Amino acid sequence: MQGPNPRQGHGKNERFHRSLRAEVLDFATRSGETQAQTAFDRWRDIYNHHRPHQAIGMALPASRYRPPPWSFPGRLPEPVYDSGEIVRRVSSTKGYVSFNGKARRVSGASKTECLAIRPLDRDGL
Repeated sequence: MQGPNPRQGHGKNERFHRSLRAEVLDFATRSGETQAQTAFDRWRDIYNHHRPHQAIGMALPASRYRPPPWSFPGRLPEPVYDSGEIVRRVSSTKGYVSFNGKARRVSGASKTECLAIRPLDRDGL
């Protein structure tokens, strides 16, 4: 049995971005981030709450939303690493950890988190 088509969904994403470009980005000039965010917020409200969508039987997207039955914690628990692990806390401003005298870039999603630095199985680095 094959898994889902990896390209499935690309059409709807392309259509969404075409609408966003035509209705917001090409429509008004904005002189800064605040004006751009205001334009995006206004468009999101119209897109989800006031404009019926053909792909969902002319319903409003907001009418189809159902919150998941679970909730996410406000903060994930701190990971517990084995003694002897090399652990570094990611900086809160730039997303780097220091190891062997060098700053190493990590995902911005890891800011302020503790990470274990481990050698790769394939080459021991």
